Amino acid sequence: SHKVWEPIRTHSQRTSAVRAMILYPTNALVEDQIVRLRRAISSVKGQGGAQIWFGRYTGTASGSVKEGKDGSIKGWSKDEHEEYSLDIRERCATFDEMAEQGVSEHVLAQFSDPRVGELVMRRDMRETPPDILVTNYSMLNVMMMRKAEEKIFDDTREWLQSNSENVFNLVVDELHLYRGTQGSEVAMIVRNLLKKLGLEPDSPQLRCIATSASLDDSGSEFLQEFFGVDRSSFMITAGRP
Repeated sequence: SHKVWEPIRTHSQRTSAVRAMILYPTNALVEDQIVRLRRAISSVKGQGGAQIWFGRYTGTASGSVKEGKDGSIKGWSKDEHEEYSLDIRERCATFDEMAEQGVSEHVLAQFSDPRVGELVMRRDMRETPPDILVTNYSMLNVMMMRKAEEKIFDDTREWLQSNSENVFNLVVDELHLYRGTQGSEVAMIVRNLLKKLGLEPDSPQLRCIATSASLDDSGSEFLQEFFGVDRSSFMITAGRP
């Protein structure tokens, strides 16, 4: 017999739930931003801050979902368990080897280190949702239709219901890309997500954040149509080149 698998976040003192979901339009943007996220969270941890857990849930994430014909999640065989363990050990060894060689922090951030808050396996994220979940809208749509990822939404909904002070942050990057038919499709996905989390658009437990390089003065109307949240509740602020 082999050891019983347990998620990396099993011993976390903080309730497992998604506190922030960041949606990018493409996997390429996800990859670029996950590097910045690694550096930021490693910095927080290095300064004595609390461990923040994050994960990239896209088609490239390790650990495929296995469902039976009835939608149930299949358990792992001994070979799959060993493959999972080997993958984690190899990631840590690769990271340590480069660190010992004096590789810069910028380059190190290109590689995952499961020991500093990154959940690299889908199975880990399904069992113990990360504080920050990074994904894209097409994967989010798939996740909401499958039983395998139900626990991510259930745990987050329970966390929100446990305390009215808890807030879910929905971050959408490159908002200007979601125009026309594609925009309508993503707006429906957002509404489905809020429904799954038990949130009303005007709930004080919902915070919507959007970024765009080309949103004009009509932005508040577009924000209202996209998120389903009253335009008067948004603050639009310009960045500096």
